[in-house]
Amino acid sequence: MKLEGAERLLLRSRAWRMTRAALPLIFEFDDLPRRADVLELGAGGGFNAELLLRRFSDWRLLVTDVDPAMVDLAQQRLAKWTPRVCVDQVDAAELPYPRDTFHVVVSILVWHHVGDWRRATREAARVLRPGGQLLFADVFRNRRFDGDRSSLRYTQRGLLELAARCGLRPRRLRCLNALACALQAEKDEVVRRG
Repeated sequence: MKLEGAERLLLRSRAWRMTRAALPLIFEFDDLPRRADVLELGAGGGFNAELLLRRFSDWRLLVTDVDPAMVDLAQQRLAKWTPRVCVDQVDAAELPYPRDTFHVVVSILVWHHVGDWRRATREAARVLRPGGQLLFADVFRNRRFDGDRSSLRYTQRGLLELAARCGLRPRRLRCLNALACALQAEKDEVVRRG
């Protein structure tokens, strides 16, 4: 989903950069791979990617967003990190990458924007290597900026059930009531089809 008006302005603001840069710190970084091929879904302007590139010197990132304006902003922000980073315009629900490609898939505050979160979850699991990790944080039952799409809203329980069917086993789950969660999940070696 492309962002419009107020959301696009918010994602370009200094306040958002400070919030976004702090979000990955909710994960325990000590058990992530030292070297990894990493896919970030819904990267916006590339703020989280920049933090990850600084924190993990042996990570190679493929940074994606569906919105061409955000892709342009991420390309500008991350140009200094070439060749460790590549930016691509991609829909999270239609990933063009082969199965079992990435050691880590990252999605921070994105799924509530994705049109088909079920398909995007299956796609994230598909491109994740067995033993790889999904790092995910999002809000649930939030007020939508793009009209009533209640059939596409999701709950924490719904997400966790689908993740399990896709072979993603939670390692850490931090929740704020039923409104938000941060999830670190590992892909099983033998995966059931979601």
